[in-house]
Amino acid sequence: MPSVKLDNTHFHYRLDGSEDRPLVVLSHALSVSHAMWGFQLPVLTRHFRVLSYDMRGHGQTDATGEDLTRGYTLEQMADDVANLVAKLGHGRFHFVGLSIGSMIGQVLALRHRKMLNRLVLACAGTGKPNADAQKMWDDRVAAIAKGGVESQIEGTLGRWLSPEFRAAAPLTTEWIADLIRATPAAGYTGAALAIKRMDIPGNELETLRLPTLCIAGEKDPGATVAAVSALRDRIQGARLAVIEGGYHLCNVEKPHDFNEAMLGFLLEGDAD
Repeated sequence: MPSVKLDNTHFHYRLDGSEDRPLVVLSHALSVSHAMWGFQLPVLTRHFRVLSYDMRGHGQTDATGEDLTRGYTLEQMADDVANLVAKLGHGRFHFVGLSIGSMIGQVLALRHRKMLNRLVLACAGTGKPNADAQKMWDDRVAAIAKGGVESQIEGTLGRWLSPEFRAAAPLTTEWIADLIRATPAAGYTGAALAIKRMDIPGNELETLRLPTLCIAGEKDPGATVAAVSALRDRIQGARLAVIEGGYHLCNVEKPHDFNEAMLGFLLEGDAD
């Protein structure tokens, strides 16, 4: 994978699809890498130039650029996207993010609105975590300090993929487990602390005038349909697509349904 240096950090990325097509940027979930989007690339590259990247501290991108006892911030991670796109010589783009990627997308829209055409926020958290959620992140960070990222694999798979899918697709499940296993502990911790400190003001989201699709997994135990619906209601004109039977990683478990919702929405942008 090629890389560029931003903020003393080497960011690894890939570009797929014809150079003369509109750009779509894909931002992955916590503790995996750009590879998570493997089921989306074939349909996206028929219509778009696609930039998928390893976020700070994930995949092949360095876990540097910040005191890791303090972690990263979503503002920093949103600026990473804007700076990466600019460094590669692109201007406006569509953005698709899932889980922490969708949190980055919200902050990106608030900080770099003029760069964005269309926004897809999948399995999204927003606002500010309550005390219980903040403690949960502290507990995960402590568990990683003690037992490494391996300590998070089983719990993560349980939240991300349905029991039925895990039983029917053990090799795909193991692929996701391997992506988690390969994540540096420092990168997981840095991003986890960014989520713990998330504070996305709802009143600012209400000022966005940006075509937005919110995608929810019907059975997602983390970003529930109700929570994603509340985010949709914050952004004027935003739409909601619910992936039937989907858990958190619905782009992997239900790729066809996810792709139809995502791609159908992005292609409307041709008329923007």
